[in-house]
Amino acid sequence: MDDSTKITALPARHFSGRGFKRNQSLWCSYALEINDKKIYLGGDSGYDTHFKEIGETFNSFDLVILENGQYDKNWKYIHMMPEEVVTAAEDLNAKQLLAVH
Repeated sequence: MDDSTKITALPARHFSGRGFKRNQSLWCSYALEINDKKIYLGGDSGYDTHFKEIGETFNSFDLVILENGQYDKNWKYIHMMPEEVVTAAEDLNAKQLLAVH
């Protein structure tokens, strides 16, 4: 990695459920700044105000990668419904969206 690459750990909305005890680790998302491009990696996250705050901080992203496909109304705090993925991309000022899981 050189001076043209920057990685920033950012908030995500999830919980830690691996192992015998819950909430022993933290979840996060990442912003990658490589040369003049910005990429947001959302990881697993429920929809919340952190997307808007991140969008305001970074102005816009060339590519936003957000999770989609494991949604259920019972999981709304840890995974997004399809329409929330679109809203999160808008909050992040995404130029392009890649939905993954």
